[in-house]
Formats: sequence, structure tokens, C-alpha cells
Amino acid sequence: CGLLSTKENVMVDSYSLGSVYPNPFNPVTSIAFNLPIADMVSIKVFDITGRELLTLKDDYTLAGSHTINWDASSHPSGVYLLQMTSGSFSKTRKIVLMK
Repeated sequence: CGLLSTKENVMVDSYSLGSVYPNPFNPVTSIAFNLPIADMVSIKVFDITGRELLTLKDDYTLAGSHTINWDASSHPSGVYLLQMTSGSFSKTRKIVLMK
């Protein structure tokens, strides 16, 4: 589902779900996130009704800045919710697929 790239040796002091670029997108978007410590990370995509569609990432990830790509070519145009959880951190962003 997603390709992960990592910037090593980058000091990160807090959890964050960074930019989603481009947004709106067609059909691929990049999702940036940061981890201050190595931890389990889950990144999931939901439809606008809250139904879980897919998991982009669900594994142990090293501390630092990371980017994962989502290729949504098999999904219809619309508004999606992107949720990242790691430890006690949870953040949701609205993203738009326009075909």
C-alpha cells in the first residue's frame, strides 16, 4: 500500500502527523510524520462515514521524520480521513481525492 522513506539523524522532539501533499491529490499523495522515539505506528484511511478502508502502516518505526505514499488509484473520488496513532498520540486529517 505505502512506500516509506526515512530521514536518519534528524532530531524530532514530538509526535506529529505533518503535511499531506498534494491535497487534493490524484492518485498519489505523500504523508509526512514524525516520531520522537521508536514506537509502534498505525496509519489508516477511513471514508467520510468513518468506515476503515485500509491500513497504510502498522508496525514498529524508528524515531525521526518519515514519509509514506498512498496510491489511491483504486478508490473513488471523495473525502477521506487519514488517522495516525502512536503511543498516546492520535491525529486525524481530512484529505481529498479528485479524479
